[in-house]
Parts: sequence; structure tokens; C-alpha cells
Amino acid sequence: MTDLTPNEVTRLTRRSRALALVLGVLGSGVNAGLRSLPYDWPPTDSFALQLTLAVGTPGLVLVLTTLVYVAVLWRSCRPPKRGFALGRYGGQPAFAAPMSPLYVGGTCVTQLCVVGLYAPIPRPGSNDWSDPSLRVMIVLVAVMAGLLLVLSIAMLFRPPHLRITANGLVVSTLGSRVIPWDALAYGGPTGNEVRRGALWLQARGGTLGLGGPHVRDLHGRLPLPGFYWFRLKLGATLVDPVFLADALRTYRDDVPRRSAIGTAEELASLLAPARDALAGRP
Repeated sequence: MTDLTPNEVTRLTRRSRALALVLGVLGSGVNAGLRSLPYDWPPTDSFALQLTLAVGTPGLVLVLTTLVYVAVLWRSCRPPKRGFALGRYGGQPAFAAPMSPLYVGGTCVTQLCVVGLYAPIPRPGSNDWSDPSLRVMIVLVAVMAGLLLVLSIAMLFRPPHLRITANGLVVSTLGSRVIPWDALAYGGPTGNEVRRGALWLQARGGTLGLGGPHVRDLHGRLPLPGFYWFRLKLGATLVDPVFLADALRTYRDDVPRRSAIGTAEELASLLAPARDALAGRP
């Protein structure tokens, strides 16, 4: 497994955004064009064929554009690699682990294709706009399409899912929560706590941002006294879970190193033990 440098994370994020917008707009335009066809297209006496094409063709456009997006970026994102982007949070330098472009961009492409189906384009020969009740419905659908468009674009530019700062671990979903280092159990997580796209952490009860507490982990082990197990989901995060666990354990236990978080030199130091371990394998 190769490392992912901060510059590579930035380039991958930008490339995935551009590709998602291009494919999404393309799919949306095709579906909007299909949406504008007459109700009796194609000219055939088979209602079943008309219905199949009317429903199946937009669905095929959605699937194909999403598959093309995933195919182009799959090797860059899977499996997740060791490394962080360099970012900031609260005015402080931070290591950042963004959401995987496969998830973020793929969802954006799918949503933009759906927006094309909601476009308020009148069909030839239809009198939808002359009926007041239908006019209201068309306007409501257009508003829904606009909201979905805004949501799709916002999702592409959402903040990183995880950030590591001198103050603690920042988890961003709908909002951002800072989990102080002192809220995590001494010793931190190890590779044994990584399973199925999730990282099991021991934190004090009432810690917000990590989900609900568990009295046992995936191996059935009890936490340390005064702590609970929390399952941090990582399935859509662009970082190797074991590398993330090592980083959290390092900064939980080594207080002096926290001041260097967010610098290229500290990231290189963080990656060095993993490279040495790989070099020592037979």
C-alpha cells in the first residue's frame, strides 16, 4: 500500500469534483431532454414499450454516469491509503481526512441526474401550464429540483469528515464536534479495533460526536473503568483505518507532539513507522 501525500489528496479532491460536475450536468441534461419529449414518444401502439422507455432510459442514464465516475476514480480511492491532507480548524493547523470521492461525487452525480427529471420543461403539445393546479405542482417540483441541486453542490464542498488538531479529534457530519484528547482512553485504539469500515474508540460517557455508547466492543471486551466503547464509522472516509488508529493513539499519549499537528514534517514523522514496518516484512 502506497502513501497518499497532502498534494495528492488535494488533486484527487479537485479532480473528483470536476468529474462529478461534468458527468452530473451531462446526465441531468440528457434526462431533461428526455423529460421534454412528447407523451406519445416513441410512436408506437405498445403502451408497455412507451412506459418502459420513459422509466428505464432515465434510470439507465443515471446508472451509467455514476458507474463511469466510480470506474475512473476507483483505483485512486480503494483501498484507502495512509496519509492526511493539511488543513485548518478553528484557526489551528490540522490533519484532515475528507470523505471519499467515491461516496461524495457518486452521490452528487446521481442527484444531478435526478434534477434533470424534475426540470420544469413543457412537453410539446401539452397544456400543463394552462391548468392552475398543475402549474402549482410544476412550481413545487421545480423548487424541489432547485433544493436538490443546491444539496448536490454543497455535498461536493463539505468539510473533511475527520480532522486531527492540537485540541482533539474533530468529527464533522451535519455539524462539527471536537472530542478532546483527554476524553479518549489512554493507549488509544490499535489495529485490533478496526473492523468493517469502523474504528472502535474508548471515550468517557457523554462524549458527543462519536454516536451511541457500547458496553462491549466488536470482540466482546469491556472498556476501561469510566469509559465506554464508541463506533466511529469510516466506510466513506479517505484514510486507512489502521493508520488513523495509530495517529490517534500517538497524539492521545504523546502530548508534546500535538503542537506539531498539521505540518508536513509531522506528517512525514507519522508515516515513517508505517513505512519501516512495511520495509521489514519478508
